[in-house]
Amino acid sequence: MSRHPLEWHCDPDEIACTVSGVAVFRDRRDHWQQGVLRLLGLTDAAGRAWVEDVAARSIETRGKLLHECSPEEKLALLVERSARHFPGAALCLEPAAAGMQHLTALDHSVDCQWVSQIRDCADLAVAGNQELRHGILLKKDATGWAPAREARYEESYFEGNLPGVGYGRYSEQAGWRMEKALTLVRRIRGIASSLGLDLNQGTRLLDVGSGYGFFRKAAEAGGWRTQGLEVSRHAIQVAKAEFGIDTFAGTLDDFARCRPDPFEVITLFDTIEHVTDPLSLVRTVSELLAPRGVCVIRTPNLGALELRVFGGWYHSFKAEHLHYFSPESLTWALERGGLVPVFLTSDSHLLSGFFGPSLQRYARLLAGSDLFAVGQRQA
Repeated sequence: MSRHPLEWHCDPDEIACTVSGVAVFRDRRDHWQQGVLRLLGLTDAAGRAWVEDVAARSIETRGKLLHECSPEEKLALLVERSARHFPGAALCLEPAAAGMQHLTALDHSVDCQWVSQIRDCADLAVAGNQELRHGILLKKDATGWAPAREARYEESYFEGNLPGVGYGRYSEQAGWRMEKALTLVRRIRGIASSLGLDLNQGTRLLDVGSGYGFFRKAAEAGGWRTQGLEVSRHAIQVAKAEFGIDTFAGTLDDFARCRPDPFEVITLFDTIEHVTDPLSLVRTVSELLAPRGVCVIRTPNLGALELRVFGGWYHSFKAEHLHYFSPESLTWALERGGLVPVFLTSDSHLLSGFFGPSLQRYARLLAGSDLFAVGQRQA
């Protein structure tokens, strides 16, 4: 390595790891901080050490710089070296352990373990059905394995910066969150247009699990009329203080009992994985949609490239995520809930510093870290 010293170059917008002046890893500064270090729970020094290890291994074993490697070679290097930096990173797909076989995942028998533990929590595992490719979070106690219970979503969940739980200093991510929200509004408009739907001024939207209200604010800026519901009293108070918007306090079933007018769009962003009964949630969404209305879902992907790299350290394995969907199981859930799947893709960003534009190849193969799906109610 003495002939190929690794150096870091940083400016307000970008961070890069270079070898002899050639960038082998390049990322936006805000993404490095919010989309890599925060999600993986790393310090800046630990994150750089991980990148340097992968880059050095490329030279040692491939005889070429990391940016010269094919996507498949980069993936192999990441799988190999990440095991040194993330304890329990090895992906463990094996038969269900004793005490799990009597459980079900989306009405299918539990027959496999996706990972035997999450990060350093030996009492948490993700098991499920291999054919459906669905996982559920299990917690072990003195009586054995059982499905994990829903979490409490108060201030510490959003702002507590707790390892493996919640968002961590959510308020500090306001600029990044609003940028993502505006992108989501444009994306939904584009998908709706391809379906022959004109989501113009006055479109009625319901945001389920609306949090601090970033997406609702972005949607209202585009002329939509929004309502939101949230179980966190803290998030409701922040949304009112920051954006002046009122939010229904309670679950979707609670909201449905108020018999609201139908909605053209209902969003479930980072929500469906938190509930104990996703099928019931989708059925209620279907009942609240107007004819040809759409339900837009974003949820972690059990088929993600990141799962192959990080295993039990996969950033979406959290104590509050009760269900883990794959393209197959999410499509199945939409159909079983009374909606027609009309759009499905995946997004990936965490590893963009390594892969650059070629990361989109994995997203197109539905191996991105998040699934993005649209189900439509029939006319």
